[in-house]
Amino acid sequence: MSIRSEKIVYRYSKLTPAIIMKRIKFAAMIFSISSIFPGTILSQSIIFEKLGSFLSGYEHAFAPGASAQYFDTDKVIVLNRDHFSVYNNSGDLINSFGTQGRGPGDIGRAMSYSMSENENLLMVLDHQNRRISTFNPKEGSFVETYPIDYTVNALHGLYFWHDYVTITGNHQDNNALLHFHDKSSKEYEFSVGEFIDWDITGIQFVSRSIQNQLNSGKFAKTDQGYLLLLNAPYEIRHYSDEHTLLWESTDDVIPEPWVEHIEVTPNSYEVKFYPSLVDLRELNENYFFVHWYEPIPLEDRTQWSYYADLRDLNDGSLITRKKLPFLGQIRDLKALGVQTYQVIVQEGSNYGFDEYRMKIIEE
Repeated sequence: MSIRSEKIVYRYSKLTPAIIMKRIKFAAMIFSISSIFPGTILSQSIIFEKLGSFLSGYEHAFAPGASAQYFDTDKVIVLNRDHFSVYNNSGDLINSFGTQGRGPGDIGRAMSYSMSENENLLMVLDHQNRRISTFNPKEGSFVETYPIDYTVNALHGLYFWHDYVTITGNHQDNNALLHFHDKSSKEYEFSVGEFIDWDITGIQFVSRSIQNQLNSGKFAKTDQGYLLLLNAPYEIRHYSDEHTLLWESTDDVIPEPWVEHIEVTPNSYEVKFYPSLVDLRELNENYFFVHWYEPIPLEDRTQWSYYADLRDLNDGSLITRKKLPFLGQIRDLKALGVQTYQVIVQEGSNYGFDEYRMKIIEE
């Protein structure tokens, strides 16, 4: 199945006049999961697209933390490292909030954000200022700040879960991935999800920066509790609401033993196989969805192949695996429901390529 060709509208952004304008394609696309699993899309239409140098920070890449979300029926909100921009379906800027800095409502360096289900609260993980800042996304107003009062080496995600705000990342005082903060008291409570035990791998030198990059993953809510996926090894764990392990499943994407595919020196490392998770989402009480890219040697990553796994929520077993109809590098992919998901694609090589495209297409 192939996505039909689309017309790209060329515009120049007024947000970053000091930056030399470069041709960046930004369109939003929603399409049916039937394009991956059984079924055929008969027609599609682009409902949002944008072009211009509105993503600041890097000449040939999205800045870290750059991501977007379709919300409030007909708007797209874009996190651009240290501020948010809101566009309508025509690609016109209608609001912007958040500024570079350390004061209330300022953002130092955003790593990710999460929006409440009713879309009335937006939480931003500010790595530089070591805090979580909250905003009203519809009004663009600052609400409050959650301080992160412990040293975190890397922050990979931010999610809502019941009465907690959860962060995935590295904690200096434990070997766990997922950290829970009480939403009312704003206090850190506990952590779950053990990382790799490097002492038993036989690898002699593993720096903190290497551990930070390998020890990453994603979190997803379920009716029974939550799913947690580790990138290395490619392992999925399902926990109950009481944080007890229901099951764990290690995939065969990385050939065993996986540690033999990591080469480490005092100044560098290379991972020959690295199935980085793009999105993890529960579809219903029986299934969940995982997106990942093909683990190929680093020197051969001029084209990236992406896959979607449909898995059994009862034990994590693979039901079917399909290749996604995209070339290039997927920067962000979110399941919006059983029938649709959103994707941001960077087309071209891993480095030195400035054609970007975010699409939201509806069937």
